[in-house]
Amino acid sequence: MGIGNVETWKRELTLDQLHRWIAYYRVEPFGEDWLREARATMFTIAALGAKPGSDFVDLFLPNYDPNREMTEDEIAEKLKGWTKEGG
Repeated sequence: MGIGNVETWKRELTLDQLHRWIAYYRVEPFGEDWLREARATMFTIAALGAKPGSDFVDLFLPNYDPNREMTEDEIAEKLKGWTKEGG
């Protein structure tokens, strides 16, 4: 938004301007680029025939940790998919 000093901006901002920014945010949210990119990617790969998992969007989270430790239940579920009984 080109604001160098937020404190000055807070003092100069009128209520009408604040309402306009809120209305703009409802139409075009800003600050969540990662989420828009994740959704666009998910729709694109789905259109090409891929089946993204339910956690696909989470892969784009700014704090996503691909090396996080899995719980025992998560490990068991993943292993179940690798056996004949699981699929």
